[in-house]
Amino acid sequence: MRLEQIRDITRFLSQAPMESPRSLVIVEGAQTMGESAANGLLKTLEEPGHGTLILIAPSVDSLLPTIVSRCQKIPFHPLSTTDLKMVLQRLGHPDLLQDEQLIRMAQGSPGLAIQYWEKRQTISLEVIQVCQSLPQNAKEALEWARQIDKALEMELQLWLLDYLQQQYWSSYGNAEILKSLEQAKNLFNQLCSTPIGLGSHFAQVGCVMRLAV
Repeated sequence: MRLEQIRDITRFLSQAPMESPRSLVIVEGAQTMGESAANGLLKTLEEPGHGTLILIAPSVDSLLPTIVSRCQKIPFHPLSTTDLKMVLQRLGHPDLLQDEQLIRMAQGSPGLAIQYWEKRQTISLEVIQVCQSLPQNAKEALEWARQIDKALEMELQLWLLDYLQQQYWSSYGNAEILKSLEQAKNLFNQLCSTPIGLGSHFAQVGCVMRLAV
């Protein structure tokens, strides 16, 4: 978050609200503020006038102490699986409840569950079926990689790897496999910095996963 954006917030809050008693500013990703931007916000936090600022960050530790000391801290905890499913049902996502992998990946966050479900819906059933089991040999891994590379953009390929980690852990239930899958993910991220196609990366990752079992 840049200093110019902080100045925009200050200017907005310096004006009298038009239709309500107070103005409201919600800053998502407040942890992205640099030191200069954070310092520029201090005076507004001390004297918000007729405004209310809500800073959203993953943790108190991700914010500068000078920011934290001027804020009221309201922690939000992950929902239990039961409560998460109840919220998703009320929000009109009953189909999502059938995918236990996504429920576990969401880690108690309805917003993440819905976001992951939307990503999952953009991946064809054919690709998902290809990935239901680990490749048994190098030829199968290459064919698997070719189909994924052809069907999905980079962002979805990266997300699919996270989804498969959860799925394979659920299927095999072995801590050693989980460690191997984490190594495969790290390998994938390293390989993504090279200019070769992601499909080739999936082939190499697929081979690592096959060795894991």
